[in-house]
Amino acid sequence: MINIQARALRDRGWLTLGPIVPAALAVFIATTIVLAGSAGAIAWFAVLGVVAIAWTVGRPRALIAIALLYSASFGAITAVPALEGIRLGGTTVSGAGVGTTVILLVAALTLLSRADRQRVSGFLPFAAFWLLAFIQGVGALYSPAPLEGAKQAVLIGVPLIIAAVTYDAVRAAPETQHAVQRYVLASATALLVFLAVLALTGALGVTDVGLGSSIGARSIAFFALPTLSLSLAMWRHGRDAREKLHGKWYSLVLLLVVVATLSRTATAVALGMLLPLRLIGAGWRRGIVALVVGILLFFGAFQFIAPFGRRFFLDRPGSLRDLVVADGLNTMGRSTMWAITWSAAQDRIVLGHGTGAARLLMQATVELEHPHNDYLKVLYDSGAIGVTALVIGLLMALARHGRDWKDAERRGQQESAKYHMAAFFAAISFAACLFTDNVLVYTFVTIPTFVLLALSVARETKLRHPSTV
Repeated sequence: MINIQARALRDRGWLTLGPIVPAALAVFIATTIVLAGSAGAIAWFAVLGVVAIAWTVGRPRALIAIALLYSASFGAITAVPALEGIRLGGTTVSGAGVGTTVILLVAALTLLSRADRQRVSGFLPFAAFWLLAFIQGVGALYSPAPLEGAKQAVLIGVPLIIAAVTYDAVRAAPETQHAVQRYVLASATALLVFLAVLALTGALGVTDVGLGSSIGARSIAFFALPTLSLSLAMWRHGRDAREKLHGKWYSLVLLLVVVATLSRTATAVALGMLLPLRLIGAGWRRGIVALVVGILLFFGAFQFIAPFGRRFFLDRPGSLRDLVVADGLNTMGRSTMWAITWSAAQDRIVLGHGTGAARLLMQATVELEHPHNDYLKVLYDSGAIGVTALVIGLLMALARHGRDWKDAERRGQQESAKYHMAAFFAAISFAACLFTDNVLVYTFVTIPTFVLLALSVARETKLRHPSTV
């Protein structure tokens, strides 16, 4: 009884202090970076690393909170030069890499410290993604860049381990799902306050290519999509009016941030897919209606936000007729990179050229780091076997979480519908972003994404097999 009361007090305390803690951290981080530049960013990541090692081993909820805060932080600070990386043995070691390594080690130790036969089930829903990570690991052995290949395989595996930790934590203590929901919103709060402080101090610029200055605008957009997925789900399926209101305001602010980054992919996903689905609901018939609404919303943004429209065409069309007769989309070099990668992949279509080889191909041909399409990248690196594992994993996630959302909504189970809807939206966002960028190894995107997927899987397991929780 005492433990229950203590837990209730703790939860109420978090609800009271929840917005204050991440906001205070964000103010501290932003101020430090404004005053100390790259040194401030490095210091912040060092603090996160020390906290992760000293405080989170064997404590899954603490580990999830730190991993999400890390994701929000790096999503905003990825453009700081000192964190972009140094060359080491044919690969690049960056702030993201160091932070990811620390989280990986702590997560592995946490799983080992809590291991038993039941925990294996936390890996099974992500079997196809684990197969991809394994294939990428093997591919590093015959890669022309083995260190780069090994790093890539590790980056793919990290969010899967965090997902297993999340699943384990929810099954051991079902109230963890509410805590993790708060952690995701706290990470979004930290990011938003961080941006606000930079804006107030003049360190945040807005140009024709989106949010600028000391932050990575595209990184912010990609990180915002999984957090937007949760807030939209809260807005539709919140357990009370207060939670729905919180979800609504988080959604509107995050949508504004995504559009302000001028990321074409993220804006297309947010306005063209997620928002219409939130308004219309689950089911394939409603999905068709949502698609039509999404196209109209996206075209509206394209038409009325001039900098956004100019990112598609060198001369922004002034009308629908101009759009039809335009010479073509401005892919910013992506069409060339895609053609090169697709053509080169045919040489070893089954097993690929080895994990990390696509990076060398791009460096040798267009002097960039990746082909801006993870499906093609995996095809070149790991062949048809690798890309098949990736596509199967995505299709299984979309089918599972979409079905569970529809079923929960039909039964009137609002709490379950919320988690399944958030996971479905996160899976849609992830699958879409793979077409135009390198998000498969962006842990600040994959960690929150797979945390939401794990929450949904654990919720489904709890309802179907309550005795196992």
